[in-house]
Amino acid sequence: MSEYNDIKTDDDVYEVKHLPLDGTEASDGITHWIKHQGSNKISYSNGDSFQGFFNNEKLKHGLGTYVWIKKVTNDDGESLKKEVARFEGLYVNGVKNGHGKLIFPNKDVYEGNFKDGKVHDISYFTYIM
Repeated sequence: MSEYNDIKTDDDVYEVKHLPLDGTEASDGITHWIKHQGSNKISYSNGDSFQGFFNNEKLKHGLGTYVWIKKVTNDDGESLKKEVARFEGLYVNGVKNGHGKLIFPNKDVYEGNFKDGKVHDISYFTYIM
């Protein structure tokens, strides 16, 4: 599962949308950092995205969804974005910690506990036939 890395470096560029609790949406535009704690939606330059909460240190913290995207070319030569995996669960100080669900490209699902960004403890794995 190490190929599903959701740690970004300071060199990454992304688009940030702050999502206050009042239901409004404010764009911070293209940036290298998170300006607001609370709920944000991040669109990374590689196509990946994260929607969830950030703490006062501007790290993922609390419930969030990270989506990994792969750029592919179809038979007509068109460039498309394909979702290859998704994590829905808890983050603590920027790292997957606590209960979460990892959905793989073939729709298999790992559901269980994460610690320091890695699978931890007894969990469930559902295979799609």
